[in-house]
Amino acid sequence: MRCWLGFDDLQIRLCDEVCGRRLIPEEPISIDAMILDFFLHASVAALILRLFLGGLLATHGYPKLTKGKKQAMDWMASMGMPKMLAPLIGTLELVGGIFFVIGFLTPVVSILFALEFAAISAQGKKMGKKSLGDYEKDLLFLGGALAMLFLGAGSLSLDRLLGF
Repeated sequence: MRCWLGFDDLQIRLCDEVCGRRLIPEEPISIDAMILDFFLHASVAALILRLFLGGLLATHGYPKLTKGKKQAMDWMASMGMPKMLAPLIGTLELVGGIFFVIGFLTPVVSILFALEFAAISAQGKKMGKKSLGDYEKDLLFLGGALAMLFLGAGSLSLDRLLGF
């Protein structure tokens, strides 16, 4: 016997035992239920990405506003950028990271982060960073911001509660 997902009997038994979810429903599954299931999984994926990305960005930005402010400003100057960008970037990373965690203004924050990390990656390339190891974290943050932009905050977010 095969279930609606196309699994065979062994796969069905394994899934029933491991995850406790019945793959063979008592009644046919409606298209609405399948769509709801898909969007719930997408919302959980968005939540996980928001928690990790937002938490990392907030902890990445906090030192730029406190004890590491001078180092951040010197780093900006070494990249050929104005020193005063460091506190602005620190604020974006701290506040934007918190906004990601709670899922607030996600599209706006995603665009700001994508612009930030695209500029930092491009500037780093101009400054002679030759290997991927020199700027892989920046590219990872850029990819995460773009993923959040296209994925959205999901239903488990403040954006959803406020109707954005």
